[in-house]
Amino acid sequence: VPEFYDAVALAMETAAKARGISIRNTLKDHKTLVIETDREFLKHIIECFISNAINYSNQGQEIKLDVKEETTAIVFSVQDSGIGVPKEEQKRIFERFYRASNAKAMKPDGTGLGLYIASLLANKIGAKILFESGEGKGTTFYLRVPKNVV
Repeated sequence: VPEFYDAVALAMETAAKARGISIRNTLKDHKTLVIETDREFLKHIIECFISNAINYSNQGQEIKLDVKEETTAIVFSVQDSGIGVPKEEQKRIFERFYRASNAKAMKPDGTGLGLYIASLLANKIGAKILFESGEGKGTTFYLRVPKNVV
C-alpha cells in the first residue's frame, strides 16, 4: 500500500505543483498492508479524490494521503482544506453530472463525472466511498476496501 500511494501521488504531483499545492503522503511509517483488489480501479478512484482536492484547494494548501487498517478492511483517505461541499448539497455529489454550487463557481469547466465514476468503480470492487466535508473547511474522502475482495 505505501508504494501504491507513492506511485499515485507522484503521478498527480505535476498538477498539484502547477496549482501551488503540496501532497503529503503520511504512509512512510506504516507497515506494509496487503489487499487483493483491482489495482487499476483502486488507482482511478484515489486519483479522482486527489484531482478533486487539487482542483478545489487554494494555492499553498496541502493534500494529505493516509491509510488505516481495520479488522475487515483497508481505508484509504485523501484530505484537503479546500472549499468543501455545502451541507445541503452533500447527498448529491455522487450523481452523474452533478457539481456543487461552489465547485461550479471556482472551476466552471468540470464535468460532474469524476465522483460518479469513482462510485461506480468502488461498487465493482466491493468498496464503499464515504466523506466528511465542511464548506470552507475542506473535505476528506475515504475509500473502504474489504480485505477479502478479489
